[in-house]
Amino acid sequence: RYDADWARYTVGTLRRSLAHLRWRGDERVLDIGCGTGEVERLLLPLLPDLRFAALDLSADMLEIARAKFSPRFG
Repeated sequence: RYDADWARYTVGTLRRSLAHLRWRGDERVLDIGCGTGEVERLLLPLLPDLRFAALDLSADMLEIARAKFSPRFG
């Protein structure tokens, strides 16, 4: 429900922020305060070779993020 409630704000903000970064495509990314993994969700289809480490204080948020990427990361 969190993603749905905040989608407009989150996606818009992240897209604008990420558009200002220059990517090679093979970076290692540390996402501190990753929430439900929306940065990863937006970047991985564009740059599938990125490697992420994601941290959040909320175990519930991390559980949601893991579920989003379980097919990819098993």
